[in-house]
Amino acid sequence: MALEQSLPPRGEKPEFVRAGFAEISAHYDRINDWMTFGLHRHWKRQAVRGLHLQPGDRVLDLCCGTGDLAYLCAAETMGGVTVGLDFASEMITIAQSRTEWCVSEDRPAWVRGDALRLPFPDRSFDAATIGYGLRNLANVREGLSEISRVLRPGGRLAILDTGLPHGRLIGAVHRFYLLQCIPALARLVHGSSEMYRYLASSALIFASPEEISQDCAAVGLNVEEIRQFLFGSSVAIFAVKRR
Repeated sequence: MALEQSLPPRGEKPEFVRAGFAEISAHYDRINDWMTFGLHRHWKRQAVRGLHLQPGDRVLDLCCGTGDLAYLCAAETMGGVTVGLDFASEMITIAQSRTEWCVSEDRPAWVRGDALRLPFPDRSFDAATIGYGLRNLANVREGLSEISRVLRPGGRLAILDTGLPHGRLIGAVHRFYLLQCIPALARLVHGSSEMYRYLASSALIFASPEEISQDCAAVGLNVEEIRQFLFGSSVAIFAVKRR
């Protein structure tokens, strides 16, 4: 199947993504663990550590899904505020139920909302994260612009998303794994592979770290560090809002 056949038209993308994540929410964590061999949890911890969060910080986790990053942030900001925002209420329901992840009394707050129209005032947060969600936005630069708006000057952003491995052989293996193995796994666990065909295709055509850095710069965010994991198949980008 051609990549384009797995991708929705731009105007239909928001509803396609919302409905797709709602459909797979019950199996989302299990499939993530299996298809990354549990490595996504290590990469998320690295993304949060790279923010250098402090007690009392206010943190926003966009496209929070089932709350991995939000809970990790809350553990680092004792006495602070962590807000997880997602378009799919089904994901938020699961995030709310994961009380075993709470390591302090400062539990995340959960908000259903659109990452392109954040329901928060300017300069509301000290830091923000977005894990494997940037490529699902209808407009990446608009999403980054909203993040920049709600960050205070000097506020920090961690973007964690997919990348393309270096090298022809590794790249070919990565492509086969995304397009063939992951949809097969989704059919086995969930009974349907449509959303995971989309996720695989979107990973293969997503912007490079250099292109994301350019978008960040255009909206007032300076990229300070790029970390690559597993031959570059996953990438963490750290940026700071200009004063």
